[in-house]
Amino acid sequence: MKVSLVIPFHNEEKNLKILCPLVREVIKKSALDYEVLWIDDGSTDSSCDVVSAHCDIEPSYRLLKNLVKTGQTNCFSKAFPLCGGEYIIRMDSDLQDRPEDLPKFEKAIEKDYDIVIAYRANRRHNAILIGLTLAFDIIVNLYFRTKLKSNSGSFIAFKAEYLKNLKLIENDHRYLPLIAMNRGAKKILTIDVDHQKRLFGESKYSVYTKMAQGIPEVIRLIRRLKSNYYKN
Repeated sequence: MKVSLVIPFHNEEKNLKILCPLVREVIKKSALDYEVLWIDDGSTDSSCDVVSAHCDIEPSYRLLKNLVKTGQTNCFSKAFPLCGGEYIIRMDSDLQDRPEDLPKFEKAIEKDYDIVIAYRANRRHNAILIGLTLAFDIIVNLYFRTKLKSNSGSFIAFKAEYLKNLKLIENDHRYLPLIAMNRGAKKILTIDVDHQKRLFGESKYSVYTKMAQGIPEVIRLIRRLKSNYYKN
């Protein structure tokens, strides 16, 4: 079975020096056939050079480039149509998600789950961000009756059919599980993973921006889901 691992990045040079060989080491041990799509979102450091050097020695690696920073949603919109795997796994590049947890996804993929969501039981984020995530999950569980431990995250596997031919709106990458469910995904599993503290750089998302934009953003998302926007 072929799996597409999609990893966007912006100015993550130090993290990528660790992540690129680590991903390669993990997928070499897998029985699944991986392709890894790295998307440079307009980095101004040497991130692109780091990944490019690894692409020269690892045939499963592909590098996509945005000349300017466009955001994660745009990166995924660019990558998903190019994915050749039966499953697509999205993962961040900041080392907070561990490539060593990929085998946990593989076990679920082999059982034909539609979505596999990594649940960070030991989150290393600050209390405000953890609180916002808990509030989001409570709202989603009440409104959509998902009964999942987590309804969002940066480390998630999807059957590719639920992510193809999608017209995503800004920040929709945060809500891909709900969008996939809206498109018919039903067999869903959450798996426990270790969450690592960021070693280098800073988060690209402000906690206060998330607080200000969160509720209006979710309301607009619900409207799109109810209007079958993602099914058209």
